[in-house]
Amino acid sequence: HASGEMVKEQGVPEDVREAVQTQIIGWGRRAGRAIGVASKVQKRAAEEEIVRIFQHFESHLEKWPFVFGRLPTAIDTEIMGGLRAHFLYDVYPKTLLASLDKVRKWHDDFSAPIQVNNIQNPFPEITDADSLPPFVDFILQEMAGPFKTFVLGNSQAHREGKKSFVTNIYGEDVSYLKRPYVEKSRRMLCQKLRLHQATCTQGEIEIFTNIMAKYKLDDIYPVAAAAL
Repeated sequence: HASGEMVKEQGVPEDVREAVQTQIIGWGRRAGRAIGVASKVQKRAAEEEIVRIFQHFESHLEKWPFVFGRLPTAIDTEIMGGLRAHFLYDVYPKTLLASLDKVRKWHDDFSAPIQVNNIQNPFPEITDADSLPPFVDFILQEMAGPFKTFVLGNSQAHREGKKSFVTNIYGEDVSYLKRPYVEKSRRMLCQKLRLHQATCTQGEIEIFTNIMAKYKLDDIYPVAAAAL
């Protein structure tokens, strides 16, 4: 069991390892129920999702050093956070990504200084959804699936004052505890989009609007304040 490897890696004394391992397993099961990955179907889907995302990122790194081009953006720090906090360090997840050498190197080199002045055209021009980097296109498609279903269900639970909600994910009805930060971050992003669009041209706003509509994400991140 992964908990056994975890207590060994942390140097837990042998005479208390079994007790600590039992605590870890209990916590893991409670956390799994809270985030809706208690069933075999949901566990398998979650693992496949992680592998799918980082396999696409591995392919992306063959051409680009960062998600949107030659310089990092906020999304790169989000990916780095997941890798550094869990996926390349937690006992089981790191086995799923063990073959992704480019992802590991990207992680290891992330803090290296960048000579910004030497980079020409750091970001390819985006004129419509078809000009998005393939990895970005893939992520937006992923977001329009179970992620969107979960976020909208969580948002509705907040509006209705419920502590939990049930929604269909990967073909199963799954019960989730309401997650405060999911809704908070959704609203923060909507607010950020409104502020940013105030500085955009009408053409840029139309490009963004069309992209969100194509991936059916305009209802999860509406820019109009009244739509929140």
